[in-house]
Amino acid sequence: MEISYVEGEKLKIKTRTGTVILAPESLTMSHKGGVGDDFVVANPGEYEVEGISVFGYAAGKQTIYVVQAEDLRTLYLGNLEEVLSEKLVTELENIDTVIVGVGGTGKIGVKEIIELIAKLEPYYVIPLAEGKDKLIASYEHGSRQVKSLSLNKLTLSEDLTEVIVLDGKI
Repeated sequence: MEISYVEGEKLKIKTRTGTVILAPESLTMSHKGGVGDDFVVANPGEYEVEGISVFGYAAGKQTIYVVQAEDLRTLYLGNLEEVLSEKLVTELENIDTVIVGVGGTGKIGVKEIIELIAKLEPYYVIPLAEGKDKLIASYEHGSRQVKSLSLNKLTLSEDLTEVIVLDGKI
């Protein structure tokens, strides 16, 4: 699985079987080589296209997504409007990567985001939006800038959560 920056607040997850475009208002899934067969997800529910599963969860007025492919789970929070309920946090188990907007149109702050990350215990956090520098500065483990993040279940480190800044990001 490879996660890379597209534009604005859009990211791309590329797998062996297809691609997922993550955007603030929706998520688009397409299978490898498929032209015109895009599947747009904008609501809570369970979806699957060519071995890529997406689970949409209601989080207040918005939907957050878990993308599951190649034995990896990526949580896309977007710009959170409110702190997630403990019940929802409990449902979001075994998350490998968290993608979260910081200081954009969301209403929760860096402190709440860091507390959520601590509960989820992902291997990686990818901050989005103009407030990402505040998260990086507040996060005790530092960050690393890369063009894209390549993930493989066998190479995930059991060490501390790492903050990843994708090149070209806002």
